[in-house]
Amino acid sequence: MFVRCASTLLAVGILAAIGCDPDDGTMKTKVANTRPNQAKKSTDLAPATADVAPSAKSENENAPTKAEANKKPIQVASISPAPVPTPKTDDQSAAPIELSGKGDQASSKFQLQSGLSTWKITHDGTSNVQISLLNSEGKYIDMPLNEIGRYSGKQIVRIGKPGEYLLNVKADGKWTVTIDQPRPSTAPAKPLTASGKGTNITPFVTLPKGLCVFKMNHRGDGVFRVKLYNAEGRLIDQIVGVIGAYEGSKAFTVDEEGIYIIGVSANGDWSVNVE
Repeated sequence: MFVRCASTLLAVGILAAIGCDPDDGTMKTKVANTRPNQAKKSTDLAPATADVAPSAKSENENAPTKAEANKKPIQVASISPAPVPTPKTDDQSAAPIELSGKGDQASSKFQLQSGLSTWKITHDGTSNVQISLLNSEGKYIDMPLNEIGRYSGKQIVRIGKPGEYLLNVKADGKWTVTIDQPRPSTAPAKPLTASGKGTNITPFVTLPKGLCVFKMNHRGDGVFRVKLYNAEGRLIDQIVGVIGAYEGSKAFTVDEEGIYIIGVSANGDWSVNVE
């Protein structure tokens, strides 16, 4: 019995030495001497989003190479569009055409626009003076003047087509012709009061559609005519045509509001009023 007890004590001591529970015989691992906060430290890791200092490679990966640093930027020239010439409009008048000579002559050629033109003509001879307008092919277009002796006057001539023209002059003295081609865009409204001596034209006037009254006076012994033209030089009507002295008035209906001009043929003092 003594031997049995000694064996039992020896077995218990061996189990205790290797870490077994003598009661159930299971192995229990002995934990080494560990500091209390060590395990906690191992689980409390730094956040994944913590700032990390960039490496030398990341700092320089976007830096330009030596060739790129020495490359000059391309400069694109700023090109302004060429100025567009302003086209000539109908509101602009052409430069005056001035012609002169002595005796019978064909003038040099000149350009005329279509529409209204005004002609100032002078002649210092004593015989018949005729001035004819021809086109570039020599075809007769109009005869602005057919008078005897000295003459000075201004009249309206309508040009049907633009193109090249010339004058055929029959005269025994010095003569001059100045051609203007006005293209008015505005004009004063009636009433119009105009006066002069001999053949001449009035200023432009704007007439409304409807009734207008013309009052006219002439102190000469020759032909007295008063003609109404529109701004394109088209004859609207002859208001009066008499010979000798005249004083009277006439009602006239204007079909269309617009700019008009009056041509007067006379050999004495005259006046025209439009109301």
